[in-house]
Amino acid sequence: MNTKTAVLASTIAAALLADAAHAQQPQQTCFPSRHGKDDQVGNLNYVTPEKTLAAAKLVTKGKSYRLGIETNKDTPAFPPRTWSIAIVQPGQVHGAALGPTKTTYNDDIIMGWVGIGSQLDGLGHIGIDGVYYNCNKAAEFAMAGGLTRLGIEKVPPSILRKNVDRAIWQLRRSSRKTQIRWPWLPCVCFTLNWWMPIRSVAA
Repeated sequence: MNTKTAVLASTIAAALLADAAHAQQPQQTCFPSRHGKDDQVGNLNYVTPEKTLAAAKLVTKGKSYRLGIETNKDTPAFPPRTWSIAIVQPGQVHGAALGPTKTTYNDDIIMGWVGIGSQLDGLGHIGIDGVYYNCNKAAEFAMAGGLTRLGIEKVPPSILRKNVDRAIWQLRRSSRKTQIRWPWLPCVCFTLNWWMPIRSVAA
């Protein structure tokens, strides 16, 4: 074996040993929150009344934008999620009407997963090997009847408006710079931006 071949073989062997050692190390699953062991909202702790006022001052034209998307059987969904709707007319069998006013109406029954279409996920949605935000273990809070921690009810009501405004601002700035329109960006920001620290922005 010549010198070059020996060096190459040694390099490959060292790389394989390093990969094997790395693979044997357990993946980190617990990431304590900087906001304390009882924290359930992450960077939403940065949302303050002062920042709410600052965000309100960014509104100059009062325009509104549609951020939601229509949810139906054709809405793209992560498997095995499905969605369907049934339109019914309770108490109106064979053309019957209700009361002396002959009232008729259509109602709907939705059968599907709420994780389809526009949504806002809580920190209890995604974890690593059964461990979720701030080291919460699924066995301790994920119950069939609902999450006892990290639920969406922990999200402050003010977060929606501010982050939607911020997403629109980012979208418009990006469009001006690139001349490309990204119709999906507001929905993505609507779902994900609340994980990020709130920053003041100027139009």
